Amino acid sequence: MGEYFSVGNCRIELAKHIEAGTCNNKVIDVIKNGELFAPVECEIIDYKELLPEDAFSLGKIIRHIVAFYNTYGGYLVFGVSETVAEQEFRLVGCDTQKLDIKQLKDKIYSYIGAHISVSAWNTSYEDGKSILIIFVPRRTEQAPAYFGKEGPTDLKGKFAFRKGETYLRLGDNSVPAAGQDMAFLFGARECRYLAPIFEHLKRKSKSLEHNLPDRNFVCPRFIGRKAIIELLWAWFADEFSYVRVLAGEGGLGKTSIGYEFAQQVCSSAPIGLERVLWVTAKNEQFIADADKYSPVPETHYGSYKTLLEKLCLESAISSSEIDGADEKLLRRFLKNALEIFPTLVIVDDVDSLEKEDQRRVLELAMQLGSTDSRFLLTTRMNLTYSPDIAIEIGGLKDQDYIDYVGLLAERFKGPTLNSKDIEVVHTTTHGSPLFTESLYRLIRRGQTSKAAAEEWRGKKGVEARSAALKREISSLKAESKRVLLAVSILHSCSLTELQQATQYTGETLNDSIEELSSLFLISAPRIGREPRYEVLDTVANLVMQIKETMIPDHIKFHDAVIKLRKAAGSKMVLTKNNLVGNAINEASALLRAGDAEEAHNTVAVAQRRSKYHPDLYLMQAKCYLAEAKPRHDDARRVLQKAYDGNVRKPLLFELWYDAETSMNHSVGALSISELAISSGVGKAGQWMVKKSIALVGVAKDQEQAGYPENSIKHLDQAAESAFDALPVIPPTEQVEIKDALFEIHDSVIRQSKRLGETPVNFFDIVNYIIRMTARKDVRKITLSRLVDFFERGAQQISKTKSGRFFSETVAIRDALKPKVIQSLDSASKVRMGDEEFFSELRSRVSRA
Repeated sequence: MGEYFSVGNCRIELAKHIEAGTCNNKVIDVIKNGELFAPVECEIIDYKELLPEDAFSLGKIIRHIVAFYNTYGGYLVFGVSETVAEQEFRLVGCDTQKLDIKQLKDKIYSYIGAHISVSAWNTSYEDGKSILIIFVPRRTEQAPAYFGKEGPTDLKGKFAFRKGETYLRLGDNSVPAAGQDMAFLFGARECRYLAPIFEHLKRKSKSLEHNLPDRNFVCPRFIGRKAIIELLWAWFADEFSYVRVLAGEGGLGKTSIGYEFAQQVCSSAPIGLERVLWVTAKNEQFIADADKYSPVPETHYGSYKTLLEKLCLESAISSSEIDGADEKLLRRFLKNALEIFPTLVIVDDVDSLEKEDQRRVLELAMQLGSTDSRFLLTTRMNLTYSPDIAIEIGGLKDQDYIDYVGLLAERFKGPTLNSKDIEVVHTTTHGSPLFTESLYRLIRRGQTSKAAAEEWRGKKGVEARSAALKREISSLKAESKRVLLAVSILHSCSLTELQQATQYTGETLNDSIEELSSLFLISAPRIGREPRYEVLDTVANLVMQIKETMIPDHIKFHDAVIKLRKAAGSKMVLTKNNLVGNAINEASALLRAGDAEEAHNTVAVAQRRSKYHPDLYLMQAKCYLAEAKPRHDDARRVLQKAYDGNVRKPLLFELWYDAETSMNHSVGALSISELAISSGVGKAGQWMVKKSIALVGVAKDQEQAGYPENSIKHLDQAAESAFDALPVIPPTEQVEIKDALFEIHDSVIRQSKRLGETPVNFFDIVNYIIRMTARKDVRKITLSRLVDFFERGAQQISKTKSGRFFSETVAIRDALKPKVIQSLDSASKVRMGDEEFFSELRSRVSRA
């Protein structure tokens, strides 16, 4: 039974043996006690009663071996039977001669095209029973193994594995990799049993260097596209192709897919890759979740030549080397840099270039792509792209589309569409997020879905959006129309300029801005303290086309606004800051070269010349943290300044969190994780895990300070944050987080021993344990603790017997009893087959 073993210690020792490549009876000594084997089936060990006797059962063994190989490595132990589910494993023995290891290796090679150096040994015991153990080493190659042909079938036609599938270990199962499982398989895959769980999670939180923009500018909430993301990860396993193209019509989410994949790559940090480089030609980006277009923080290129220059600048090539270089020399610079710093390069919006330049960008990617560096391009459909490298993007479908329409309804506070309406909208828009947004605007204005579809049908792209915008503009108040026209003429202006142009009072102007903002017709990015307003090109062009319908004196008004802007002259604020961009590129190059001091000097000079640009504060923090003795306090000081300057890049929060944790400032790490979650930065699930880690740190601080009640409260919050993360993190991480969750629960019980033995304290712990069971912790130890603490509280009451305190605690007990029974009833539905155990627990609660 399980009590003969320390399951946690067994797994730790097994993990150490796998790392050491142990292939002898030292492994057996860890897991065997007499006739019993430790109940430790997990990612690194599996018990089998019988050796394979036919092709199908051999195929299943090959599936397990490939899964072990892809994950952490592991041991297959034959001759052990599971006599009590998940609790008791007994020696039954097997015929160790039935398996030829050389033939097994050859068979594996025939299916995956790679050699797995499995080893085997057998051991016999005095009763004549023998066991066979197969050791599977952990994969060291970058790409996971996959099956290149169909596996054998059983009599019912069921396959042992399918062609194209990649297997991994999830808990004690070998399953096909799906979704972000592929991201895990390309990462370092450090076995989670080799370090304490929270130390392991902290190390995993490190991500690749990248220059990704704020997620809110691209896709605040990514929906669906699971199959396409899996295709991109499968591409990483392709040793013959280093370029992929996401191709499709406008408005289908190509940029969002590229960004989501880039972020997964950053989080998983594939072996051999050192950074992710994002460049875009976009001036504005459609944000599906926020349901609006928004200016892109930075447009990186506008031609083939400027793309080369930008890629070189981002690849540690100095401005002086680039200056005057022809395209051939730039390509040589870039080729050498990518060999030194293996990079995933994402070139977004290639179709913004001339056709000849588009072709040259693809040629560049194919020339420079390698096993180390890869290129991902996004563009509209182009028949010149080979189907071998192009992934055609279609519209959203099925539940993904339903979820997207639900987001529109939530964001616009518009009508919720029923299934029939959604079908009409989907048929009309073919699932395009952009087209759906424009059609939904018509429905939001009061039309039925059928009427809106009839009006919209046949219109595409800008024409479709313009149709919806015209309707919204025509419904604006007269004052709002004048403000919108002024912003469209100025294109970018301060609040003061807008007041001077319209001659409106503060209240009138504020009302107009509020109306326009609610319709997402203007945006307000700040440069300094004063609010600024911009209008998108699509809106500005439309407004200028229909300006005669906007206000009666449009000609006079237009001339007056233009005259006002000319009079402002040199007072206009530049929105493009080449100095800042060049300084960041140069400092990044110096950091890669290991010269943090010179990088810091470069940033300092640029700060003075730019009058302290917020983006440079972020670069300054990187310099502080890259020094031989990292200056964490200085880093978090300048990161605060960057945040105050409206910088919301994922890197800011990652650096800030790391600085706080490096200083053992758990409260600071907690506040940063909460800030990242509320700002919608990065992956919500990952930040929930980081929040949980920070809360555990706060709990330890409270424990050391002698405040067990506060420590327990923070542990409970940490458990809740970890539990909330489970639905939104990959399955490969869920297993680890569940272990961390149970460890937090156990810490609550350990802390409870420092509380006084009063009925109130005991019942407080009962409430905490009830919440544990609600988080799916239905281990026997947890359920036994639930009843133990309830009994102890009731026993303490019996010692009091009278008085106000007695009556109050009796009331607490009586209110808790049905909740305890309910928790046990819910747990019993999960732990089927333990009726005797639950019957005893219920009886104890009833007697208490």
